[in-house]
Amino acid sequence: MEHFVAEEMRRLIDKYRERKNEDLMKLTYEFVKDALHPEPGREDKLYRLEHSLRVALWGKKIAEGEGWDPEPLVIACLLHDIGYVESWKNGAYGAHHHYSRFIAEEYLEAMGYDPEEVKKIGVAIVLHAVSSPTENPELFKNASPFELSVWDADDLDRYDEMRMIMNANRDIGELTAADLKKVAENRLSLAVSSKDRICGTETARKYWLEEMAEGRRLYERLIAQMDHTWEMEQWLAGKRL
Repeated sequence: MEHFVAEEMRRLIDKYRERKNEDLMKLTYEFVKDALHPEPGREDKLYRLEHSLRVALWGKKIAEGEGWDPEPLVIACLLHDIGYVESWKNGAYGAHHHYSRFIAEEYLEAMGYDPEEVKKIGVAIVLHAVSSPTENPELFKNASPFELSVWDADDLDRYDEMRMIMNANRDIGELTAADLKKVAENRLSLAVSSKDRICGTETARKYWLEEMAEGRRLYERLIAQMDHTWEMEQWLAGKRL
């Protein structure tokens, strides 16, 4: 995809260039918040900012677990969805990761960040949404653990308790016990099959397995609850009147 950063975004980058000697992780958060610009009536913008914060927290945990300096990964995670600023304008949501890379690279270059780190961050941002290991095995095979870690952190947020609730709200509604059991069985099957997902680091894999186990417990309990739906009817049927 051809490199593109809107002039409005470049003006915002220039504004932050004047502060490049400040703490870069904190400054990057402020930059992302300014760019996404949450406002009343645009909960999608606030969600995107909050999601980026949660992904950055996972990135911090991964970096610390691996013994890395957390700054590059935290910065990459904060910037990974900033391209939605362009996607909201042109509807090209499938290209948001490319826009994010272009913006991140120009922003970090303006901050005087190490060129090698800028390159790695750009690759990591693109990889978080470009495909999956099964669809593009060579791309993922050649990626470094760091370059896979934004993808890991993003998925760790997308499979946590909040996302389970969001999925439940979409999947369930007012379903019969039989239909709800089918939904839970499908979700359980996904949680079981996803435990073997490739992760960039052992730290990410540890957190991933914890989340999948939590999902399995939830859906197993839901299936059991649906199986109990007709217990009272069966009990009443067996009572002698």
